[in-house]
Amino acid sequence: MTEFGDRLRELREAARMTQEELARESGLGDRTIRRLESGEQANPRLRTIRMLAGALNLSEDQLVGPAKQRPSKQRPSKQRPAVGPAAHPVAQLAGLAPALDDLALAVGHRWRREYEHQQLHDPFPLPVRWRRIEPAAADADLVGEFTGVGAYFRQVASGRLVVLGGPGTGKTMLAIRLVLDLLSGRGSLDPLPVLFSVGSWDPTAAKAKDWLGSQLAQDYPHLAATTGSGLTLAAVLVDHHAILPVLDGFDEIPAGLRRAAVAALNRTALPIVLTSRPDEYADAGLGLAGATVVELAPLDGEDVTNYLPAAIRRGAAGSPAVWRRVIGASASSKILGALDTPLMVCLARAAYSDAPDAEPTELLDERRFPDAAAIEQHLVAGYLPARYQAEPSRTFRPTERTDRHLRYLARHAQKLKTTHLAWWEIGTAISLWTRCVVIGVVAAVAIALLCALLTIPVAVAFGTGAPLTTIRLQAFNSIVNGFLAGPFIGLVYGLVRWNRPASLAPSRIRLRIGRHRPPGAVPPAELCNRVLGAFLAGLAFGAAPAFVSALTFDVPFGTVLGQTAAGGLVIAVAAAAATALVSWLAAPAEIDTAADVNSFLAANRSTALRQMLLCGLAGGVVLALGSIPLRSFVLERVRQVAPEVTTGGLLLPEPGYELVVGITGGICFALACGLTLTAWGQWLILGRLWLPLTGELPWNPIAFLDDAYDRGLLRQPGPTYQFRHSLLQTHLAPDGQ
Repeated sequence: MTEFGDRLRELREAARMTQEELARESGLGDRTIRRLESGEQANPRLRTIRMLAGALNLSEDQLVGPAKQRPSKQRPSKQRPAVGPAAHPVAQLAGLAPALDDLALAVGHRWRREYEHQQLHDPFPLPVRWRRIEPAAADADLVGEFTGVGAYFRQVASGRLVVLGGPGTGKTMLAIRLVLDLLSGRGSLDPLPVLFSVGSWDPTAAKAKDWLGSQLAQDYPHLAATTGSGLTLAAVLVDHHAILPVLDGFDEIPAGLRRAAVAALNRTALPIVLTSRPDEYADAGLGLAGATVVELAPLDGEDVTNYLPAAIRRGAAGSPAVWRRVIGASASSKILGALDTPLMVCLARAAYSDAPDAEPTELLDERRFPDAAAIEQHLVAGYLPARYQAEPSRTFRPTERTDRHLRYLARHAQKLKTTHLAWWEIGTAISLWTRCVVIGVVAAVAIALLCALLTIPVAVAFGTGAPLTTIRLQAFNSIVNGFLAGPFIGLVYGLVRWNRPASLAPSRIRLRIGRHRPPGAVPPAELCNRVLGAFLAGLAFGAAPAFVSALTFDVPFGTVLGQTAAGGLVIAVAAAAATALVSWLAAPAEIDTAADVNSFLAANRSTALRQMLLCGLAGGVVLALGSIPLRSFVLERVRQVAPEVTTGGLLLPEPGYELVVGITGGICFALACGLTLTAWGQWLILGRLWLPLTGELPWNPIAFLDDAYDRGLLRQPGPTYQFRHSLLQTHLAPDGQ
């Protein structure tokens, strides 16, 4: 046996676990456990050590350290150890303290802005309360309130809390308040709370820690930089338990994946806060190991009576006395029954306390509102008109199509099975065939215009023929080039999207030149894959126009083939060189890049345009300077192999014209990459051109989304939007219609 094998066997036996049980708890195979203990596998991978440590409720240092560091002689319970310096070795991350500090500032800024925007503090926080239904520890009170959630969590020894509540009970807002409270009182050894929307997690495709690390790097791009170990900063922070994941929206995970999600979380020793609807959490099986489970309680009549009259805006039709009369009427039981959640209270406030021409007395109409459900439906349906009538917008003027635009966004989110409205996904609910055609046509027109603008003036200035004839010839060649390249670009886009159905990921890097350029934005393996892919795509992209161009001349077929091979090789080398340069200059994005939608979109636009410019310059230089030598080399090799079919001369253009062709080709190549391989290019064609043309979205979608956010219809968890509540999304797109 090896030293590690001996230690693993001793620790497993001390935990009173069989090899099969350890394999099941860790997610490894029985054979792997046997090989490790017998010494056949002497040097386990770091990932294997992490999985074993999590199953044994040990840190990685305890598992690989001295044998005296072993658990007590009893099988570990599902309850994880107490949160503290031993469980969260933040002190070991001294070198990453600046990254943690920057992350704390970014998290606080993001969620403090969202908390204030939702007006949860105006005129005072609603008294949301909860009761503990699964007391996993004896040191927590039976009842808590919204304003004391941070202090309540600090009393939970396991560091794991599950918050249950029905629709609209305030789970997300409670999670935001928890993050802000923990940030304000965070000590140097406390984990940093970070809010995640967990509904997009597929536990069968990614382990819990891997998914958390990738999401952390996506939401806070400066953490995508790699460390000396090859891991990203985000992965290191998650592995060292420096992050407290606050997982919001567990009920949004598909039903068939919830059990796997809970099982994956239980295989980690992370502190976790989880929010969910009760039934969906119950469907997940045994639940989160060692967690204290609380359930949000309905608002009572006194809470509503105190809040709504105090929230009356100046100029509103209603008054505090009117609200008190409505709530105190004989029919108030069904009204209070409808207003028993923070969401419904906020909808009632928007409809009556903020509106200039609506009074809550209409809720007393027995014929229109026979029960609480009818009042709820009325408030949801009236929320959108109320928000658009409340005040004029300075950035976007609502039109009669505004309702259609919102309904399209709701259908879009339902088709993608997500709650997020991300600018880089806008339009991806359209069929792939339609997207390929649209992108191909736009690319064809753009390339034809570029070719014409760049080649016609040069051909007229230096040509020997009649100017009008030259213009016609170059215009024809430009159209041919554009409509040869367009279908190819659409085909490449379709192949990329078919091979990777997920939407194009937005850029979370920047291009930086200088001695102190941060390393690690593009790992070497990914760099090699990019260069190889660019070479192969360039080979196909260059061969097709060269083949058609050669056929137009009266030359032997062998020369046509030689021209085709030469054209493909030239474009391939240029594409590979441009891709290598752009990837080498990539550096992790700044921390504030993904702070909100507008900054994230602006950063992606800037990065995409710079990438296209560099690709165009690098590709153009290679084409201009290397085209004739490369063509000569390839054609000469063809002549040596088959001299009998290559008589007729080489088709080599003049050097001056080749310079123009090289620059034009480089720009066209950059345009093709920008339209097909970047999220911003896809957004430009689909979000800013196609969807406005079809009337599904306005011509300035971001201004429209910003306006909807300002009116309280949407919320903004970072660089994406969400409908304020799933009830609004369902109202706009019932059953996806």
